[in-house]
Amino acid sequence: MDKYTLYIDESGASNLNDRQDDIFILVGIIISDKADQGFSNYFQFIKTRHEINLDRNFHAVEFYELKESEQYKSVNNKKARLFSYAVSSLIDTIPITMAVYEMNKKELRHILKLPDDYDFKNAPMDHKADKEIAYELLARRVFFDFVRFLRDKDAIGHIIAESRRESDIVLLKTFYDCKQETTFVGRERFRVYAKEF
Repeated sequence: MDKYTLYIDESGASNLNDRQDDIFILVGIIISDKADQGFSNYFQFIKTRHEINLDRNFHAVEFYELKESEQYKSVNNKKARLFSYAVSSLIDTIPITMAVYEMNKKELRHILKLPDDYDFKNAPMDHKADKEIAYELLARRVFFDFVRFLRDKDAIGHIIAESRRESDIVLLKTFYDCKQETTFVGRERFRVYAKEF
């Protein structure tokens, strides 16, 4: 039976109290275990070739945007261009399935009828976690899309997400909720996904 890995990563802050970024993005990349090892090895080769620290996870934001980061300081425009070209060529070659999910937090606050000055600080305990609902909604979508992918391929899979400290709780809770059929009483399609998950 074929095996696939779902990698999850995000861009922006999911917290509804964070007003700097209106858009929160969650990305799911699915790759077969057969292709994954070769991809990882070749990416390490690209990092070596472009003198990028092999002992640290690569974060594009540190490489391209955060001027105070070690990676940003070690890169000039030519090096960044050459590295970007090598990585994009690799991504163009490797067989992956990628899905990008976007949530407009400003619109979500409007849908939830939250006043502009609402910050969840004086909310009841069972409502405080709702400030991370954007992450929960998109993670649920990623998980169920992965379930459908595995079903269509008659395959099994596993999930890898980089740790985000406090957001790990939201992701893990969503993961376990998605596995519970009782979470989706009266919503048959999602109940079936939960059973398969």
